Amino acid sequence: MRFLTATCLLLALTGCTHTPSLEEAKALIHLQNEKLHTVAATKNLALLREVYAEDAWFMAPGLAPVHGRDSIIALWSDGLEKIVSMHSESLEISGTPDVLYEIGVVRNVIRTDTPDSVVVHKAKYTNVWKRDAAGVYRLTVDIFNRID
Repeated sequence: MRFLTATCLLLALTGCTHTPSLEEAKALIHLQNEKLHTVAATKNLALLREVYAEDAWFMAPGLAPVHGRDSIIALWSDGLEKIVSMHSESLEISGTPDVLYEIGVVRNVIRTDTPDSVVVHKAKYTNVWKRDAAGVYRLTVDIFNRID
């Protein structure tokens, strides 16, 4: 029910004619982040098409930059089965109605190759979100670094 309510809010606030306030934009970013958590929990890669912009950049430590939504989805698909859970916390979201930046921390529980064994991966991140022609905030830059 919560996801349905959130989806209705997302649809109501993202119309092309409505310019969201900063508080509305923050709520929309939180909804997009919830979709990322849902991808980790349900393994539903299709939701990533709703989150990432077509020309997005994904910049993970130790990897070459990945450009383009399809390439990012392919990268997610390679490791998604190992993700047990994901939780992010936005520390700050600010910007303009069309371009927002988000600073936060994320905690992923990841299954290792050892049976019944997991590791907790903590990272800090900066995301850049842009409103597309339909008024939907899409992730255009996703960059993170480990917290040791």
